[in-house]
Amino acid sequence: MIRNARRLWLFAILPVLILCILFPACQLYIPPGQYEFNRSRIVEQPADEVWARAAQWYTGLGFDADSIDYDSGELRATIGMAVRNGRDFCDCGIVRGDTLDMRIYTVYQDIGIHEIAEGKTEITLDCLFYAELDTVDTGGVWMGTFDNDPRWIPCSSLGRYEAEMLDKLEGKLPMFCE
Repeated sequence: MIRNARRLWLFAILPVLILCILFPACQLYIPPGQYEFNRSRIVEQPADEVWARAAQWYTGLGFDADSIDYDSGELRATIGMAVRNGRDFCDCGIVRGDTLDMRIYTVYQDIGIHEIAEGKTEITLDCLFYAELDTVDTGGVWMGTFDNDPRWIPCSSLGRYEAEMLDKLEGKLPMFCE
């Protein structure tokens, strides 16, 4: 009798254990990872020069900054962009085993430009990326929403965009392809 009870217990628990092991591998959507990278830089330049480059960047692209407050050193902007390979700078997660490669993004940028000493400026850049789902087939998998719009999902930056933008604001790279 005890032997049969042990077998019955084993057969009842074994399928549950197998399902617990297999279920995470069968997830339909795995959200993007979180990445650590440098979001700020101190440069040996006056804040006015950095501000001029930031203004050149947005006006040259035809974007209006959402808000510019020179006194507080804060600039906020929203830009839209289309790219060939979004995986180069952004992680939007995995759907049904395939890494998402989005093409259309909205980037919310907060740029801080603060003079910390005579001729020395700290530049801080925080970006939030959202990708448009209309550019990828998710097979009906629900992946969350942005502003209650199921066509947009949050993505995690890999830090490449921020590094390039910091280089442009510092003057190490040209603002535009020449």
